Amino acid sequence: MPSAQTIGLVLWALWIGYADLQHRRIPNVLTLPAVVLALGVLVSAGATWTGATWTSGLLAGGFGLAVTLPAYAVRKLGAGDAKYLLAIGLLTGWPITLFTFVVAGLLGAALGMAWWWLRQHPWPNGRPAGVLRWMGMMPAEGSPASGGHLRLPFGTLLSIGLC
Repeated sequence: MPSAQTIGLVLWALWIGYADLQHRRIPNVLTLPAVVLALGVLVSAGATWTGATWTSGLLAGGFGLAVTLPAYAVRKLGAGDAKYLLAIGLLTGWPITLFTFVVAGLLGAALGMAWWWLRQHPWPNGRPAGVLRWMGMMPAEGSPASGGHLRLPFGTLLSIGLC
């Protein structure tokens, strides 16, 4: 049976994943308290929320910032994605954070390749593009945000990787 910590972590990840998918934003109210909680647990217990060593948690949090801040600086990721991966690292430690990031990256690459293939081989009824628009991953034709760019909610991909 999963522990209460695991259940709480999964529910938190699902909430963030849903918020990012629906609104293209990860609210600070979901990430900043998690960072504070994680730091409190690291200081008081000497370990992460999931039981990894405090050094593993700090390294994972640093890794999260190191891989997301450059993408944030060039406007490829939002600040919420950076704070989310920082929180994941501080809460879980190095192995889970690395796994989460790799899974999110592979999912993003797979979705990007599928999107590229669909653009090269459009269906007569336009159904795949309609599904992507419905999911908010592709803006409606003629909207200011259109231009053929796929907008993947990276926080949602991180949530899938974490779960």
